[in-house]
Amino acid sequence: MQTFNKKNLHQVVDHLLEKHRSRIAIEQNGRSCSYDELDARSSSLCAELRAKGVNRGDVIALPMPASIDYVVALLAVVKCGGIFMPLDPAFPEARLRRA
Repeated sequence: MQTFNKKNLHQVVDHLLEKHRSRIAIEQNGRSCSYDELDARSSSLCAELRAKGVNRGDVIALPMPASIDYVVALLAVVKCGGIFMPLDPAFPEARLRRA
């Protein structure tokens, strides 16, 4: 197994993308996403986040369940240089608003 010392998450995914572009990166409940699709979707979301003013070091809090979309969002935030803060969607509404 290869190690990825001192690499950001998106750099590791980029490395895997180079080698396994069409392979499945994630599977969940009968859905799957290839490395190529994961890269395209996260890059598109990253562009949207940047257009909305997300900058390096900004904290992006997202209340969403574990899913393929969750991984896409995580990668998009990291690609923007942001800090991903996962929130449990089961938290009370008042707690989610404070995040």
